[in-house]
Amino acid sequence: MKNKNKILVCLFISSSILFTGCWDKVEFEEQGYVGAIGIDNGPKNSIRVTFQIVKTVSQSGPSATGSAMGSSEKATSEIITINSPDFFSARDLVGIAITRKITLSHSRVLIVGEDFAKSYKFYPILEASLRDEEMRRSMGLMITRETAEEFINNNKMILESSPTKFYQLMTQRWKQIGYVPPRSNINRFIQRTEQGESIFIANYGTTKIFSVKGGKNESDYLPGEIGMTSKTSTEIIGSAVLKDGKMVGRLNGDETRLVSMLRSTPEFQSILYSQVDPLDPKYMIGMRLKKDKKTKIYIDTNKDVPLIDVTVPITIEVLSIPSFVNYPEDTEKQTILKNAIENEFETSSLNLVEKTQKEFKGDPFLWENEARKNFLTYNAYKNYSWSAKYPEANVKIHYKVTIRGFGKALKPPNKESETQ
Repeated sequence: MKNKNKILVCLFISSSILFTGCWDKVEFEEQGYVGAIGIDNGPKNSIRVTFQIVKTVSQSGPSATGSAMGSSEKATSEIITINSPDFFSARDLVGIAITRKITLSHSRVLIVGEDFAKSYKFYPILEASLRDEEMRRSMGLMITRETAEEFINNNKMILESSPTKFYQLMTQRWKQIGYVPPRSNINRFIQRTEQGESIFIANYGTTKIFSVKGGKNESDYLPGEIGMTSKTSTEIIGSAVLKDGKMVGRLNGDETRLVSMLRSTPEFQSILYSQVDPLDPKYMIGMRLKKDKKTKIYIDTNKDVPLIDVTVPITIEVLSIPSFVNYPEDTEKQTILKNAIENEFETSSLNLVEKTQKEFKGDPFLWENEARKNFLTYNAYKNYSWSAKYPEANVKIHYKVTIRGFGKALKPPNKESETQ
């Protein structure tokens, strides 16, 4: 009898498992996947929220299976902007205009207009929105020179039909080229703001042309200054500087690369860099720069004014020598080139440090992590107040350059023979 009861109990449990789990099922075609979210100032005390909703249409046949963002779907997007007192109300209000259930679980980026990022409302509203279980802290964070609404509407994705795929691939490219901070996401921004000891740099972009200028090298630009000819005018380069939860300044692409190099751990694989030829200043030497080793950072906190001594090891591969100076076979000329590169980086880095101390009054290099090691307890570190001490710190920067090679050519061609 006991065995019979056990069998009945097992059958009851098995059947209950089989017949549950479908009551809240939502079909694929009923979902409205948001690829990008934009936030701007709204009238009075409201905010203006933009949702770029990916419309996916399943294809018939064996290839129709796959994820909502997969290549087996034909994706277009619908952009909806609405004024709302808060982020949660905006998401629900969108439901009056579309038939699909809005889901934020696939969102790749939060785009914030510069005017809103400079306001006191930005951080509280962002922090409150993260209480929604669908808002992922891993979402990228981008500040735009125009409103987020304008950026999303004007961002013409030439090669990608899905905004989710577009921002996913763009993030991968950013890590490779170093023109923008590679770790610009909501989680790090929230973490850095709550700690209050350093500033945060976020991706900076625009779809407008502001003022085309000639930079000293390939990354000496802010977005909207490059003058690129394309069907899309989108330019994402440089950083928006955020302190205490709001935007306080900006860095161009060149300065953003320097921030990455001055941090302890390498943040990019390799970058292309142009250097004025020290033996023929009419020309620029093209190089590939790699940072394979950690930056050595020494910080002395025994005095009221901290001493910061930074040594940055970098490896250079020379790609082009338009001046035809014979650097490959002349070690003395190689030494001149090496010293010129080190001096250029050291001067630019010290100018950047001075800018962060005087203009931003904050540390974007994460040197606070090294300063913490000098204290036995966290309370002792907090009492030292790194954020207050950094603007007055005495900073020394050294670059140690190793020239690994000069490309495949054994030596540059003779200039005279080229002109004959």
